[in-house]
Amino acid sequence: MAQRGGRNESDFIASLFEVPCESNSGSLEAYLADIVSRCGDWFGATSISLFLTDQDPQKMQLAASAGLAQGIPKDACIEVGMGIAGIAAADGKPRLIDDRNQASEFRHLVGRAKNPVESSMIVPLMARVGCIGVLNLARQKGLDGFVQVDLRLAKGVAGHLALAIENARLVANLQTERAKFESIFEGLGSAAFLLDEHGRILESNLAARDPEIRQLSLLKEISGPYSPKALEVSDSNSGRSWIATLNPIYQCATLILQETTEYEKQRQEVSRLSRLAEIGQMTAAVAHEIRNPLTGIRSAAQMIKQAPETANEFAEIIVHEAIKLNDLCDEFLNFARPVQLRRVRIHFAGVVQRVCNLLRPEFAAKGVALDVQIDEEMPMIVGDPSGWEQVLTNLLINALQATPAGGHVGVGANPYRFWVEDDGQGMSEIEAERAFSPFFTTKPQGTGLGLSVVKKFVDAHEGSISVSSEPGKGTRFEVEFAKRRAA
Repeated sequence: MAQRGGRNESDFIASLFEVPCESNSGSLEAYLADIVSRCGDWFGATSISLFLTDQDPQKMQLAASAGLAQGIPKDACIEVGMGIAGIAAADGKPRLIDDRNQASEFRHLVGRAKNPVESSMIVPLMARVGCIGVLNLARQKGLDGFVQVDLRLAKGVAGHLALAIENARLVANLQTERAKFESIFEGLGSAAFLLDEHGRILESNLAARDPEIRQLSLLKEISGPYSPKALEVSDSNSGRSWIATLNPIYQCATLILQETTEYEKQRQEVSRLSRLAEIGQMTAAVAHEIRNPLTGIRSAAQMIKQAPETANEFAEIIVHEAIKLNDLCDEFLNFARPVQLRRVRIHFAGVVQRVCNLLRPEFAAKGVALDVQIDEEMPMIVGDPSGWEQVLTNLLINALQATPAGGHVGVGANPYRFWVEDDGQGMSEIEAERAFSPFFTTKPQGTGLGLSVVKKFVDAHEGSISVSSEPGKGTRFEVEFAKRRAA
């Protein structure tokens, strides 16, 4: 093994890979400067330069220099295939240039040198992807020139040097990418955590260092194995709230806490204003609906007072209007009263058939066809049978009222949903959006509570109801069962 300055070749090669750890700055530039310096010391060179490829594989930029080569301009470059170093890079063969042993192809180039040297070695750095650079070593006049043993040693060192530089570049790229990641990570407006497989915090950003966030019980309860999930988290002491999003990464996980405190306050305020608007709308609707029967009662009472002999006739009007008032009160109370469900296992197909049989005379009287289609495999469901009967009754009566004579109404059900559709007058887009709003109605008579009651009952069963409609082409109401309610 070759010896230089009390060290053998293996020690020197090992030192090339140790430079990144010894470099104070940790930068790639500092590492390359150390490599060049060590190569100069090892080979006894007075001029050392290192050119490396970057974005363009056909051009090599000056990466580091030492000794007399420090005068080379910083923007100097070598084109592959041009000049001594360029030719060496193109064919991957190292060259020894001196007065005693000059290749004829280089004599004219050597003769042009501005500062002639005793001898020089041009050593291409060959890696897996090809030539990644050239190391130039030279000794000035007056010193012993390089010999073939030096060239063979330089060739062997160059292979290790290419690997060391590739590793250093990889480390530098990783450091750059990590710096970018840390910049993004720290700049997130939301609190972000990186958790290990046991739920311990490995990393956290600035927003996550909020003491109130650190005290959340969620951070103490999470542990692997992880699965993607989103949770609502709140702190009763501070009144703050967050949406927590957990995503697994191998055995670790990221946890993002996006604060929703202000959003929740705004949502609650909008909900409060909406309830106030509904109360105002309800008050106006109640006053309007009550006024008509009261007007009839008042008029009948005045007629009795003026003409007592008509008492029997107008007494019937008073009774009739009083009954209407009572029915209105019952309807308003039913709407305002919380839904009380009697949950039992019911055969929904039987509910549909029962309601349709009860309403068939009304459909026949108006001349509207009623078509029933029920899936034969319709399973049992858990729910309130009288409530579902009310829902179906309200939807079918609405469809009947919206459909002219000769029209058609269909009702169907399968294991996941049921629907009622008609080919009646339909609704505009705005009317369809407001269909379930309390006291909204497109009919000249009615309180506008029927569909609101329907939605209230469906919601209580954790189902969902939707409407699709087009003016002149009919309307379809569709109710989806809650999955966990199916049996």
